Amino acid sequence: MGGTVRKAAKRLPWLISLLFLGLAVSGVSRFFEGVVGELPLLVAFQPLLLGMAGNAGTQSLAVTLRGLVRGEKTLPRMILSEMRIAFLAGLVIGALSFFAIWVYLCPMLNYPSSFSASAAFCIGVSSTVSMTVSGLTGSAIPIILCRLGADPAVASGPLITTVSDLCALVCYYSIAWAMMLR
Repeated sequence: MGGTVRKAAKRLPWLISLLFLGLAVSGVSRFFEGVVGELPLLVAFQPLLLGMAGNAGTQSLAVTLRGLVRGEKTLPRMILSEMRIAFLAGLVIGALSFFAIWVYLCPMLNYPSSFSASAAFCIGVSSTVSMTVSGLTGSAIPIILCRLGADPAVASGPLITTVSDLCALVCYYSIAWAMMLR
């Protein structure tokens, strides 16, 4: 039982910190209330973006942790490589998202073609950008934590998830505002 309490005690400070960072993510969502009010349909695609960004960050995290365990010394190169991989994956996912969402909105739900294309393009671009940023954070955060003496295995996953959510939300609603409401 003592081991369980000790392990929980190591994790709780990170989780408590992330609770407050999560509240900041909620605050960012509130900042974009005007965008959501004008384009409520975009909220339906928010889980898609957050999920894909988190997936990209988690993949980069796993590869980076493996590199740290193996004692790889080319850490800046690893970060750049993971960011490039996430960018390429983001381009593919962004293009597939554009097509699938346009088909879903226009022919299936009968939204106007121009609105469907704008929304789909916004989601596609947001996927690419947020996945790239998540690749960067997914590889950089465990390296930084390791250099600071923190256990990257305990802290990286939850931190990357929260940072990815924050970046994806800001990216998505900023692009939506710039493309569709200006």
